[in-house]
Formats: sequence, C-alpha cells, structure tokens
Amino acid sequence: MHIPFLLNKRSGSGNALGRTTSGCVAHNHDGERGALVIAFALALPVILGGLALAVDMGHSYSVKTELQAAADAAALAAAQELKLDDNGDVTAAAEAGAAGNGVDLGAATLTVNHPPTAGSRAGNNDYIEVVITEPAPSYFSAALGVGEKDIASRAVAGLHASGAACVVLLNNGDEKALHASGKAEAHLTNCSVYVNSDDDKAAIAEGDSEFVATDILVAGDHYGGGFTPEPTTDVDQVSDPMDYLTKPSYSGCNHTDYYVENTTTIYPGVYCNGILIKGNANITMAPGEYIIKGGGFRVTDDSQVQGDGVMIFNTGSGSYDWKPLEIATTKTVDLSAPDSGAYQGVLIYEDADRAEQGEINIIKGNGFMGSLSGIVYLPKTKLLVHNNTQLVNQNLMIVADMLEINDDAILSIAVDDTTDLFPIGLQHARLVE
Repeated sequence: MHIPFLLNKRSGSGNALGRTTSGCVAHNHDGERGALVIAFALALPVILGGLALAVDMGHSYSVKTELQAAADAAALAAAQELKLDDNGDVTAAAEAGAAGNGVDLGAATLTVNHPPTAGSRAGNNDYIEVVITEPAPSYFSAALGVGEKDIASRAVAGLHASGAACVVLLNNGDEKALHASGKAEAHLTNCSVYVNSDDDKAAIAEGDSEFVATDILVAGDHYGGGFTPEPTTDVDQVSDPMDYLTKPSYSGCNHTDYYVENTTTIYPGVYCNGILIKGNANITMAPGEYIIKGGGFRVTDDSQVQGDGVMIFNTGSGSYDWKPLEIATTKTVDLSAPDSGAYQGVLIYEDADRAEQGEINIIKGNGFMGSLSGIVYLPKTKLLVHNNTQLVNQNLMIVADMLEINDDAILSIAVDDTTDLFPIGLQHARLVE
C-alpha cells in the first residue's frame, strides 16, 4: 500500500521527524557553543591553578638546587676550620660559605651541627653538618590558598687524607726531580703528585716505566710517555707541607756504633753513629722516637724489621757525621708511624740542617718487599727506589727533594679515607653526605 509523505503543516519545509526537505539532520550550533563556553569557564580556574603551581614548583626546584650548592659550600668551609686549634669558628665559616653562594642569612635559617645529628656520621666529631632552610617562593600558590612551605638543604663534610698529595718533591729547579725509568712502576691510588722543579724536564717517565696517580702537577714541564694522566704543567710551586715540624730534643748517647744480627727488640733512644741491622737479624722496633745521631739507619743482608708507632729522626752532631738511610735487604721491612702526638704520621724525619744536599736515601733489594706507613720526610735529599724492590704501602706520603724509581722496582701507595696517620693539617675537606 502506498502511504503518502506527511508534511509538517507549520513549517512546510521540514517534517515531524526534524529533517529538512533535503533529508539532513538539523544542528543547534548556538547551543553547542554555549556549552563549550560554560565548560571552559568552569575549567579555566583549574587550568590556571595548575599552571601557577607548575611555575612555583619549577622555581622551588631551582631554589632547592641553589640552596644545596650553598649548603655544600658552607659545610666544606666549616670542615676546613677543623684544622685550626679548638676547631676554629665553624659557624662563622659556614655562614660565610653560604653567604658567598647567594644565601640571604636574614631570610634563611642556617644550622651547624658539630658533630652531625643525623645520617651515617651522626655523633662523629670528625664531621660537620650544615642545614639551610628558607621559605619556598610562592608567586601564585598563595592566591590559590596553598600554604607556605620551607625548602631545606643539608650537607655533611669532614677532613680526609684521600685525594691529597702523597708525593711532594721540593727541588725547585733541577732536571729529573721526578724520574721513572727501565721497567719501574708507580701506582698511586687516591693521591696526587706535586713536582716543584720548573725545569723543562722536571718530570720524566721513560723507557717502559709507568707512573700513575690521581693527578700529576709539575711547575716546569715533563718528558716521556709513561705518565697517567698526562701531567698538568706550569703550575704554582707549593710550600713544604712539613715545615710545621720541630726537632725532637735529646742529649748524649744511649748507644754508640749499634748493630744487631739476631732476633731481638730494640727501643727508642739516641743512637750515636747509627743503627746497622745485618745478617739474618729479625728486629722489632718498640714504639717511640729513634734519634739517629750520625751514621744513618741501615738494614742489609737477609735481615727484616717491623714496628708500629715508630719515628726515626736522622741527624748528625759533632764527630758523628750525618749519613743517609739505606734499606737493602732481601727480606721485609714493615714500619708504621705514630697515630697521635707531636709526630703523628711522621715515620722518617730528616734533619735539613744536617743532611747534605744531593745525597741519596736508598731502598733496594733482590726480592725485597716492604711496607712503610706514614710520612717519609727528606727535604734535602733524594729517595731512590730501585733494583727488584716492591714497596707496597698503605697510607705513605713522600716529601723529598727528588724521587727516582728505576730497574724493575714497584712503588705502590694507596691512601685510605679513614687513616689517622696523616696530620690534620695535611688533610682536606670533602663532602660525604
């Protein structure tokens, strides 16, 4: 049956189903636009609030980064004060370090804790904790009802031997102040080398030798390809780090022309015309100060020596002429310095007023293995490590006029952060937290 199409009598142009005469659906564009405007109006505060919070958070992060840098600087500055008598003024040093890094001490709160009150170093007097707190910037957040918050940064620093110079060569103008040759090897871990000589060949590593350290700093220039890393040249000369030492007081002679060739213990005292350890001797040196009044300290043949808390002062007087040290044994020498007192860390102390410039202190031996812990101070003379010598040391510092390593000798030095051997004046501040 044919059903006629029913026209909408009121429009004549559409039908009861809301279609136009062309058959398309009619849209209410004005209504949609209105709905979008309302939705956007409702969402706008949320969008603006989110943007405002993002801006404040971004700026807070930037301030946090700057505040951390200031806390680090403040802790390092305060830790340096630990070198001074009565620990100096750690608070004033921290404030200066923070202010120098842009902190407004009128607006910020700076707290110095010695020892730290938190973290892995809590209660340890060798470290200083600095906490800097200041209000977070709030350009937009406050208008949205977000309360003010503080930004805090914390740093902990202390003094460490690691990374400091473990070889300082004081000669200021000669060639080969530092000299490695043959198949000699030097491996210095966590420590640097300073060569004061301004000669064009102040430091030489030639042949098949290797000389490896954290840094190698030379006032003059270097020659040879055995250095790792490449030395930094034309640096400023450094002062003698041991010039704070005062000579021990002594008188008379406890022993004269002393030698030993058996198994025994020897004791501190004044040894006129030196100590000679020879033959198959097996010697223990009791802790204390050994004054070598002329004649030198010599270990030869198949002898061996050990001792903790030992300080050897090599001098001369009157008819007892100064002589250099010589360790030339096939066995072992294992000595460590005092860990406290006036000679903390000082194992060998050469009297610069008695020593003869250019003389050589020798460590050598066929198969010799030794370990020296502490400071070997030879301000007027050279230290020569040669032959088939293995000198493997934990926490050794060499301060000498010159240093030479040759033949198949091996010199190994590793400096430990926790060592008490090096005097506090030779340590440097380092961040640990």
